[in-house]
Amino acid sequence: MGAGVSSLFGLGGGEVPVAEPAAAGLGDLPELCAALVLLRLDAPEICRLARLNRAFFGAAGTDFVWEAKLPENYRYLMSFVECGDDGRGVRRRRAGKKEIYARLARPVRFDGGLKEFWLEKSKGRVCMALSAKALVITGIDDRRYWQHMPTAESRFHSVAYLQQIWWFEMVGEIDFCFPVGTYSLYFRVHLGKFYKRFGRQVCSSEHIHGWDKKPVRFQLSTSDGQHSLSQSYLYEPGSWILYHAGDFVASKPGQSMKLKFSMAQIDCTHTKGGLCIDSVLIYPKGFQQEKVVSPSQLTQAGGRLIWWAGLSCEAAPCLSSSPVRGLHPTTPPPRRHCRQPPRLLPRSAPRARLRPLAARVRASNSDQQQLGAGAARKDSLAGRVVPSSVDRRRLRGPCPAQPPPLPVAHPRAAGRTPISEALGLCLAAFSAALPYLGRFLENCRVLVLLTVCPRSR
Repeated sequence: MGAGVSSLFGLGGGEVPVAEPAAAGLGDLPELCAALVLLRLDAPEICRLARLNRAFFGAAGTDFVWEAKLPENYRYLMSFVECGDDGRGVRRRRAGKKEIYARLARPVRFDGGLKEFWLEKSKGRVCMALSAKALVITGIDDRRYWQHMPTAESRFHSVAYLQQIWWFEMVGEIDFCFPVGTYSLYFRVHLGKFYKRFGRQVCSSEHIHGWDKKPVRFQLSTSDGQHSLSQSYLYEPGSWILYHAGDFVASKPGQSMKLKFSMAQIDCTHTKGGLCIDSVLIYPKGFQQEKVVSPSQLTQAGGRLIWWAGLSCEAAPCLSSSPVRGLHPTTPPPRRHCRQPPRLLPRSAPRARLRPLAARVRASNSDQQQLGAGAARKDSLAGRVVPSSVDRRRLRGPCPAQPPPLPVAHPRAAGRTPISEALGLCLAAFSAALPYLGRFLENCRVLVLLTVCPRSR
């Protein structure tokens, strides 16, 4: 019995087994070291790594990790959250930096719900959207030209649809304190009227016209002297496209910047219509979520505007100072029915070399006109007239009738009736009033005779 007790307490000569230490893992990592690792990751990666173990879960909730992901003016941004949509102050409890980041990552509306901003979740950069109702649009109150359509494809659940107008112009402005960085401004537009049919989205191209005749001009200017000017044709009906209006740089932290931007096509020689306007978007440069079209940048050089197709504003001055001279400015992008883009001819080319080319062009045009006239005469026998630019093999029925032209929307386009037509209308009105005028004069003569020479009883 004594030997058993001695062996139990280790008093005997036998060796006692020693437990081996457990292997170290990520769970033994200090929370400060885990936080230093999270500082080098983006916000979605931090949230995924927080589910790994307790060390990373505790480090993912520290304030200094999320404060590094927030923009430097997050207190200014939180003031819009505290004010709310109606501008009234709302008392909230003090939130941590992680909760602030999560709140700013969701859309924050201001200015009556017509504008909103949010943080891009991966990098924490500021994005902004302005509704079409926040813009000044020519003729927007006239239902003959514009109408607001409710839709789920807009973040504001409403878009402005243009049926037909002469003077198209949209102007907007925003005064906001942007974090330091470079930003791009886009117009989100859609060619054609879309609606749902049997649960599927259908695009109607009934009113689409006028956008391939003259380009639309985009302008952007800031309060610190930055300017951008570009223009582009509108194309690809049936899809939402972001048209790039220009870039601007916010270089002063904590200082408010005022932006003015516009989208216009004010050539009153033709009407245009069939366009949906959703919003104006301001993204950090390089951040894209939809298809983006970069219009040609315009630069003033030598008293004329030069197209810089596909180049940024920074590359244009470098090309303008190039020693190569004597070239015409590049032409706007060709239309869809053009098979080949126009050739660039130097100004110094002799006229003798250009004459054969001009003669061939005139000959081809005359041949096409003759063929088109013959085809139109042949189709007129069947009760329809088809222009020469239409592919007759794909034609299955008569051409749809164009909608009747609407009244002129702009005062400058009004009152342009020819003098001969006005004189004809005056003569027609005078001739229509002659019978009534004769009867009136006859009645007046009879009345005078009865008054002056009464009958004797």
